[in-house]
Amino acid sequence: MKCILYIVSFVSICLSNALSQTNDEFSVNYSFIKDPILKGKIDFVLGYSGIKNNGLELGISRGYRGYEGWAYVYSSYQLTVEVFSKNTNLYIAPKVGYSTSIAFLNLGAYVINYVDTKTGNNNLFFRPEIGPTFFGVATIFYGYNFGNNSNNPINHHTIGGRLTLGKGSLKGITY
Repeated sequence: MKCILYIVSFVSICLSNALSQTNDEFSVNYSFIKDPILKGKIDFVLGYSGIKNNGLELGISRGYRGYEGWAYVYSSYQLTVEVFSKNTNLYIAPKVGYSTSIAFLNLGAYVINYVDTKTGNNNLFFRPEIGPTFFGVATIFYGYNFGNNSNNPINHHTIGGRLTLGKGSLKGITY
C-alpha cells in the first residue's frame, strides 16, 4: 500500500509541475528547472548499481540542459530497465523516474518494479537518489529502496553509476 502512495505522489508532483508551467518553465519555486518533455532530446542511459546485487541498467531519457545564471542544469525523465542475477534467478526491474542535476549535484526519484523471472514474484519500490555528477552526464549515486521486500532479496541500499549520453545531455557543455 505504501508503494502505491509513493507512486501516486510522484506522478501527481510531476503532473502538477508540468501543468503549472508558464513560458516553458515550472512554477516560480522551481524556475531553474525547464520542462524536459517539451524541449528535451532523447538520450541513452547506461548504468551499473549494487551493493549485494550487482546489475546493469539500460534505457532512455528525455532531458533538457540549460544554464540558469548560476549553474548548469540538466533535468530528465527516464525509462530504464535494471537487470541482475542472484542465486541463479534473473531479476528484471522496469524503472521510471525523474532526475535533476544542478552543476555537480544530482537528485532523482524513481519507481522500480523488481520481477523474479523464475518465480514470477515482484516487488514495487520507490527509490530517491542523491550523488555527485558531472553536469548530469556522468553520475555516482546512493539510493534507498522504500517498499516491501518480502518476496525478493532486493537490498534496500544501493550505490551505482550512470552515464547519460545524447543530444540533450551534451548540449551546451563546453570544455
